[in-house]
Amino acid sequence: MKKIDSNAWFRWILPLLLASGILVFLIKKSIVMQITHDEAYTVQQLTDKPFWDLVTYKSSYTNNHILNTLLTKGLFWLFGSTNHSLARVPNVLAFGFYFYFCWRFAQQFIADNWVSLMFVCVMCCNPYLLDFFSLCRGYGLSICFLMGSVYFATQFVVDGHRRSLPLSILLSVLSVYSQFATLHFYLGLNLVLCLFLLQKYVKTKESKGFFYGLGVQILGLMLLVLLIYLPITAIIRDNQIAYYGKEGFWQNTMSSLISCSLYAKSYLNEATIPTFKLLTILLFSFVLAYISFVSGEKTHAQSKKTYPSVWVTFLFFSTALSVILQFHLLGNQYVVDRTALFFYPLLAMLMPIIPVFTGRFKRWASILACLLFIIFSLNHVKQSCNLKASFEWWYDVHTYEILDMMELEYEKTDKKRPLQLQTSWIFNPSFLYHRNQNKLEWLATPVFISKPDTVNVYDFYYSTRDDLPFLLTKYEKVKEWDWGQYFLLKRR
Repeated sequence: MKKIDSNAWFRWILPLLLASGILVFLIKKSIVMQITHDEAYTVQQLTDKPFWDLVTYKSSYTNNHILNTLLTKGLFWLFGSTNHSLARVPNVLAFGFYFYFCWRFAQQFIADNWVSLMFVCVMCCNPYLLDFFSLCRGYGLSICFLMGSVYFATQFVVDGHRRSLPLSILLSVLSVYSQFATLHFYLGLNLVLCLFLLQKYVKTKESKGFFYGLGVQILGLMLLVLLIYLPITAIIRDNQIAYYGKEGFWQNTMSSLISCSLYAKSYLNEATIPTFKLLTILLFSFVLAYISFVSGEKTHAQSKKTYPSVWVTFLFFSTALSVILQFHLLGNQYVVDRTALFFYPLLAMLMPIIPVFTGRFKRWASILACLLFIIFSLNHVKQSCNLKASFEWWYDVHTYEILDMMELEYEKTDKKRPLQLQTSWIFNPSFLYHRNQNKLEWLATPVFISKPDTVNVYDFYYSTRDDLPFLLTKYEKVKEWDWGQYFLLKRR
């Protein structure tokens, strides 16, 4: 029997096994997990709206991630179904493309086998990132296109593939059209590409390539403006981007990204988040040290064959520059939480610089660094991923359980009228969707209310801890979840 060489294990077998495992998990989660609050709005309301209303943002509510909404609307029309699992298909498929671009990037632009495997692990084993590949939202799609754009841009910059530039620009436009926060990536990418074209022109005096690159970027900009001008003006008009962060790029964008990526796991008790913030600062220090180390032209040319460190560094910091400048010049607030998610792949692409740098001095140090990243990434995703809920919409986790409890309660009645269940406002979209989708005639249609209903009395009330004091005079507790966060109440 022929022995499989180590190159095949590092470059093919292990990455594809990892991707297959994650993809199976995402497919299963997209099927078994209840719908979430924001998905319900897209599935129940947005997909019924006319095409023109969606692409022009007639309603400026930013729940409408346009490309995701259009794909969902198209799937519903094609299959004649409004099932939430069907609505999640585009983002599940997006993971396949995201992995492909990560894998191809590692194959083409990373010389060392260990670093290549580590790259795939850190790019794919973020549970917060994976959440959005199993939801009907635009974030998974946008990050899939972002990674594709990075891959083709790297081909253009590192290998000189001219035909890759239009693909990179097109995918960056689609990334923005999937989720508007990635406009920062689009601007950062184009800034670095402009600097690259200018530097190359100054060095070679070759104008044809310079104007070709500039022309592609201008055409991409025209396409982007055509697609997003009306939506962006509607968002600005109605001040729909005024609920992000105001403290700073580190305090808001990076800190929230680190916290969410940790997925509420307490590896070091209260020191977990501060420790990982410190590690991120150390990563930046390594990056800046390495860029200084390879600043010589000869060394830099050699380093590009190992890993395109300078390119990915400029890409991260130019994207961050877009966020910072827009805050100070335009008053646009710092992206946070899921709107900052697109920074994760850009941040993860900096991580291989650590083993690349240490490998310049000691091979064992490089392998050790790779092992630490690989082991933590695999362990973190193993501990964090679950089939019942997503991190951002954790409060929807008990929907199926409560519906089952209500059905059992209905069976105890004389069945002359449907049960009346009221909920705090954050739970309503999920319950309304499942009631209508599954035609639960035994349950009265839950009406959306923004405040606790202290006038009408229902058979049951599913409440948050904040709403509980307003309801206890008319209801008694039946069950509580998540250490007193949520309560099911029954009329007295």
